Amino acid sequence: MTTSECLACGGALAAPFHVIDAVPVANSMMFASATAATEAGQGRLELRQCTRCGFAQNASFDLSLVDYSAGYEDTQAHSARYLDYANSLIADLVARHGLEGASTLEIGCGKADFLRLVCAATGGPGVGIDPALAPGAIDDDGLDLTLLDRAYGPDDAALTADLIVCRHTLEHIPDVARFLTMTRRNLASRPDAVLLLEVPDTERILREGAFWDLYYEHCSYFDAASLTDLVARVGFDVIDTRLVYDGQYLVLEARVGTGPARPDVATAPDPSATDAFVDAVERWTTELGGRFDRAAATGRRIALWGAGSKAVGLLTMLQPGAVVPYVVDINPRKTGGHLAGTGHRVAAPEELATDPVDEVIVLNPIYLEEIRAQIAGLGVAPSVDAIS
Repeated sequence: MTTSECLACGGALAAPFHVIDAVPVANSMMFASATAATEAGQGRLELRQCTRCGFAQNASFDLSLVDYSAGYEDTQAHSARYLDYANSLIADLVARHGLEGASTLEIGCGKADFLRLVCAATGGPGVGIDPALAPGAIDDDGLDLTLLDRAYGPDDAALTADLIVCRHTLEHIPDVARFLTMTRRNLASRPDAVLLLEVPDTERILREGAFWDLYYEHCSYFDAASLTDLVARVGFDVIDTRLVYDGQYLVLEARVGTGPARPDVATAPDPSATDAFVDAVERWTTELGGRFDRAAATGRRIALWGAGSKAVGLLTMLQPGAVVPYVVDINPRKTGGHLAGTGHRVAAPEELATDPVDEVIVLNPIYLEEIRAQIAGLGVAPSVDAIS
């Protein structure tokens, strides 16, 4: 059911600025066959921005269509570039907040990759909770970990810690104000606990016209102002909000605090940002669509690198077909699987040597140099560039 009310502050939503009637609802699921992938569920993407606080949401989102089960696969922990970032973030957090020996709770921990890094750095125990967990399949690396394969909810007040982590989870939650209010209530007994939130930065997405970063599972979109406003308004004491990872992510640190929630002080967003996004999407679809068309006309083959939501978003929008014979990913759990929507097969990097392509398009520029080095090590020399 379409909503016209902002789920962050209760304000009114502007007219939609990005609408796709049918997109895959399982971008991070791997399917056993192309047929299963192309027949997977679809939903409507209808992005609208709040006229009061700037938060954006999929006004047509239906949570019942999304399956966050053990087959959900979105880890970044196979990348050295990502691990350098994560370890640096953690080391800084531990040093500034004196978290040596601290306990950690991660809400939406995925495969517990980040939680393991945190616990290794603090030396303290950790609890991870996520419906996509398969606890028996995860190596605890000798750490004191407790993994719960379910969603975090209002009955979890007993799950408290010195550090509360919620990374790349809030964007998957439709009623963000209710969720953070519940979280704040659950943690009320630990006013000195530190909260770490990390979400994609919507300001960058709009500025760059990065339509491949807009997809069904992400129903909630924040810029720095709307994220800070929401977290403070539900009663947390915000310490800092900043851009990280080459400006792709927002990190917010807060104390649980003692409340009360502050009054709403949100400021209206600049509507020119969504107008600029629409223009940028048109330029991107023309440029990338033309690139795929030229490749088809000349018999060239293009591989995408990164078999995640970006690939699903781009392929769904542009439908390049056989011009893209496969999508490369370094995560071995994805190899041989198929992407939702178009059914493209996921290949290990080594396939570039046995089934060469002419071009490789890297879907996240932060990994460009790392990927170029991997490809050079395979003894092949396709052109390699990033989309932004």
